[in-house]
Amino acid sequence: MLDFRILNNLIISSLIMLLVCSCSNKTIPSCMQFNSFTLSNYHRDNGNNLNSQREFCCILDKIAMNEIYPGTDLSCSKILTDYFYCNICFNCPENNFKTFNGNNYSINSNNPIEITREIINLLKNMTMGGEEFELFLLKYPNFQ
Repeated sequence: MLDFRILNNLIISSLIMLLVCSCSNKTIPSCMQFNSFTLSNYHRDNGNNLNSQREFCCILDKIAMNEIYPGTDLSCSKILTDYFYCNICFNCPENNFKTFNGNNYSINSNNPIEITREIINLLKNMTMGGEEFELFLLKYPNFQ
């Protein structure tokens, strides 16, 4: 017969292994104020809850995302926050975009122009994002 202490140690060891193996190895970055770009420009009718924005976790830093987007006089950050209602967290381990409804999309580029284009191309095929894109094009018809 197994000793109670041995059985107890086996159970505890198994639980610890289960916890260690089930935890994700992804690090959720701390997106403090100095590491983020947010504005008070909230989308007021997103279908889920009022005053929320999309979330973009970006591998680049603030300086890189300040690149001016072709056909506009706006930085990539400004376009995403002001026209497409995105909060941006910089210096993340990977690019991840989260929509109003909670869907996550991996963004595959490491270039600010391409990142912005990829997010806009994703959004313009969605109901609300399509409306935002049309309004954006009215103001910036030379957007590329």
